[in-house]
Amino acid sequence: MWKVFVQQSSTFGPIYQRMSKHPSWVSRTAITCTLAIIFVPMIVLILFALLVGVAVFYLLAAVATVMGWFGMNKDSASASHADDVHRENVRVIDDEPMGF
Repeated sequence: MWKVFVQQSSTFGPIYQRMSKHPSWVSRTAITCTLAIIFVPMIVLILFALLVGVAVFYLLAAVATVMGWFGMNKDSASASHADDVHRENVRVIDDEPMGF
């Protein structure tokens, strides 16, 4: 049904006639090359971005580990909780039910 519409269309009719004169391997090769030109660079860029992201993650993890060895990260979650007793304005909520 769509072939009849395309063949009779004033816009797509001449294009369809020109394409139907070519062997099918020419059309497949043209479509494959077009898709390769579009998608191969996109895939390469995405893989490069993932590689850079993983490298930055591991680099920052290594920096945090080295800083932890020298005691330079007192504000991190892995720091000791010995200074918790000096906190002010902290309200402790018990684990009791709310009375429902």
